[in-house]
Amino acid sequence: MKEPSPKLNSMVIEKVTWHDGLLMIKFKMNPPRSYDGTWGYSGVPRKIYEEFLKAESKGGYFNKYIRNSYDFVEMK
Repeated sequence: MKEPSPKLNSMVIEKVTWHDGLLMIKFKMNPPRSYDGTWGYSGVPRKIYEEFLKAESKGGYFNKYIRNSYDFVEMK
């Protein structure tokens, strides 16, 4: 079942969803960041998704545990 997007308190992340290991992250459009838009990260365990949601800094958690740890693709 697709997880609903929770309310986030983040300066850079607008929306997240998780479904069967696919973590979708929509970044806020704050130019000139190269990662603006929506990105899908595959193979993300539910535990990582849940920890991400609980993290005080969503951007910090993303950079440390997700960004370079999973295959990703820009979603159009």
